[in-house]
Amino acid sequence: MQKNISKPYNNRGTIKLNQKNIILEMILYTISGAFLCSLTGFILLGSRIFVYKDPAFQFVALGIYGSIAFAFLKFKRLRDVIFVSIIIILLDLIIFKIRTPITIFVRILYFTLLILSIFYYHNISKNFMSNLKCGKFIFLGGLYALCFGLMLLILSLIFKDSPAKSLIESQITFSLFIGSGLGLGFELYEILKSKIQNF
Repeated sequence: MQKNISKPYNNRGTIKLNQKNIILEMILYTISGAFLCSLTGFILLGSRIFVYKDPAFQFVALGIYGSIAFAFLKFKRLRDVIFVSIIIILLDLIIFKIRTPITIFVRILYFTLLILSIFYYHNISKNFMSNLKCGKFIFLGGLYALCFGLMLLILSLIFKDSPAKSLIESQITFSLFIGSGLGLGFELYEILKSKIQNF
């Protein structure tokens, strides 16, 4: 009977190597998405995006949050995405000292709609747009804006006049560019990665 020959790297070592590559890719997706989203905001609104009390700061905040969520969604399980999303929301509320119920509600709503948009963007682009090399970022922007539009419609049916409704209405334009900026970052990284691998 032939004896098993020991390999220079065991299965555990291989898993560790793959895990390092996954972590690296997650970091690069996060950096690329957050940077392009912030850059989009900077082109449109200038240095206002760096003032955390300004609504334009969402390009930076949601760019970082959305990129982290996308990275986890791409390489981890759905429950990991949900866990990380809850942690991010709690940190956001604590760091920016958000206290009023209406602001907390709107903040959670912004991020929840972004996660839903990214989730559907990831699944649809993977299953139906895998051959499309560029232009998918517009789909994410439109999807995020559509989510806000539907939420505004629902709130309009429930409440005749609500501060939350006004805030969401003003967010629809922002959501289009925030989603597009994020999608552009993800897309750009994938294009660059593909070119490097084929080099």
